[in-house]
Parts: sequence; structure tokens; C-alpha cells
Amino acid sequence: MHRDLSAKGLVVLGVTTDESEDTSKVLEFLTLKGATFPNVLLKDTDANAKKHEDTYPTFPQPMLWVYDRTGKKVLHDEGKMKPDQVDEIVKKLL
Repeated sequence: MHRDLSAKGLVVLGVTTDESEDTSKVLEFLTLKGATFPNVLLKDTDANAKKHEDTYPTFPQPMLWVYDRTGKKVLHDEGKMKPDQVDEIVKKLL
């Protein structure tokens, strides 16, 4: 999706909460998938991690949030939507 739609304004950001000892596995996966968009390995204090989990629940994983150009959240999916359904929503926003 990033490769196809970034020229139209799509911005993708990957965030992982995997443990730091899994960093090599995360990098291997991203390389295998050709994930050229920004990806972040979230490492933080327990207090900040709790605050993040309360604000942006990430269970079950993977999670997907879609925001419009104004920053309004228009979709929060817990992996239940089919890729073509997500594509349709994103393309309408662009």
C-alpha cells in the first residue's frame, strides 16, 4: 500500500512493541516485506509503557489505525478487516 499510494499522500508508520532481544527478528521481517516506510521499535519505561497502553491499546496485535489528512482517527481495526476493505477506506481518504 505504501509503495502504491505514497505519491498520493499516504503516510505509513510502523510501530512495534517487541522486546529488544527480538530486534533482529523484527528487522528481518521488515526487510523481507520490503517495508521502506518509517518503522519504530518502542522501548520505554514501565510507567510510560502503561500510559501508552492506556491511550493506544495494542492488544490483540496487529492493530491498525487510519487517520485522515486533518489527523482525525477514522479507523481502528484489530486485524479483523480484509486488506481490500482497508484499501478501499484509505483510497477514499486520499
